[in-house]
Amino acid sequence: MYNLSDTQRSLNKDKQRFTWRTRSCKIQCHLDFFSVSQELIQLAKKCNILYVPESDHSTVSVVIKYSKQKAKKYPDEEKSLHKTVNDLQARAEINPHNRNIILELQHARSCLKKIMLTKTKGAILRRSKVRWYEEGERNTK
Repeated sequence: MYNLSDTQRSLNKDKQRFTWRTRSCKIQCHLDFFSVSQELIQLAKKCNILYVPESDHSTVSVVIKYSKQKAKKYPDEEKSLHKTVNDLQARAEINPHNRNIILELQHARSCLKKIMLTKTKGAILRRSKVRWYEEGERNTK
């Protein structure tokens, strides 16, 4: 009826990727997807599956031609860790029984999680300061 296509499978026919997995990567599935119409699939430039801290699901990221892209500038360490985690995730999907890859993946996830928690705490602090100011509170010092 709607003639939709899964962008990941359409753009990466030679790669089998998974969006959900158990912690040990022994059970994996392609549960999450980004479906678009046949007209839009031709405008899709790339589709990636990216690790998400604190979740057993991955994010499906799609870049469409002519869309406004806001470049997110990660600090070098965070950007490097995202790449490392995604590379290790892909390797673990291919070889889920390789203990070294799984351990490396868990360590990289842990490091990335620390960075994400720090950023989250900073965002919460900024929001509370804004609310504090908007409600008319003033510093007593």
